[in-house]
Amino acid sequence: MGSTVILEPCHKLQSRFSIAGEKTVSNIDNNNMGIYRLLNPTNQTIYLDSKLQIAVGQLVDFRNIHAFKEQDEGFLCSVLEMINVLADLGINLEDTDLNLEQQQKLYKFLSQNRDIFAKDLSELGKTEMHYHTIHTKGDKVVSLAPYRQSPQMRAEIERQLDEMERHGIIEESTSPFHSPVVLVKKQNGEFRFCVDFRVLNKITEPLSFGIPHMSDILDTLADAKPELYSTIDLRSGFWQVPLDPATKYKSAFITHKGVL
Repeated sequence: MGSTVILEPCHKLQSRFSIAGEKTVSNIDNNNMGIYRLLNPTNQTIYLDSKLQIAVGQLVDFRNIHAFKEQDEGFLCSVLEMINVLADLGINLEDTDLNLEQQQKLYKFLSQNRDIFAKDLSELGKTEMHYHTIHTKGDKVVSLAPYRQSPQMRAEIERQLDEMERHGIIEESTSPFHSPVVLVKKQNGEFRFCVDFRVLNKITEPLSFGIPHMSDILDTLADAKPELYSTIDLRSGFWQVPLDPATKYKSAFITHKGVL
């Protein structure tokens, strides 16, 4: 065959045989043979079947190979730094269809805009372009009792309250308005903190906004002739729109810990 491949160990080596292998580059000769080293960290002799698959190979695309010289050390460090920054956000491009050059360009672009990503609530931003005002009908006050919760749910509510208060999302309140809280289980097993505003919504004056037709949006995209499409998902977007100071007291909620 006479080719160069990247070899990665099979997962079952570690789990079934307690044998370790590394990701490495290997040359395959014309007899379709190559060398892959394994490490036995135990004190016991381990026997492997001759037909056992120990690694997975992938052909090396030499168009994506860059020979680093001594003057490239700064560039290499910057690339590794960018990868580490984005790995902290859970972004990994190794499993994509992008080649190495494209990955480096995207890593650079994303790392240059690191400030728009929030890895947790401490980095959550907010807009200053709009403050939401709650207009209600008449003088009716929504003052409801908290829902009963199991001990496990009370503990989860307290955990999320502490986190939101620590990051300045909520604060203690003496508002006469307060709606109950519910926890909604998400697909990943975590719980979403929700406030039941159904009674408040009934006395809130509705706001109407024109929503464009999807066909008009697609026509606009076609006219722009874009080369790259992307989507955006705001992290906890509900908390990124500040409330009008004059009416925010109407959004207060109540739990077994009190009104916030």
